[in-house]
Amino acid sequence: MGSSFSVNLLIDDWSTSKNQTKQIMSKIQNKVAIITGASSGLGEATARRLAQNGAKLMLTARRE
Repeated sequence: MGSSFSVNLLIDDWSTSKNQTKQIMSKIQNKVAIITGASSGLGEATARRLAQNGAKLMLTARRE
């Protein structure tokens, strides 16, 4: 099985240093992420951030 790790996407300055965030995001490249609620709010923000960092995404939402 692959390893898992948590990603702090929206509160970088509060709990994670910029260097730590870069290290975490570099591990995301070419990983597959399934994001629910991707049409708005936190789901949309997460999808955008992961896509910017090279993740392969599968998105789901009730709305388009």
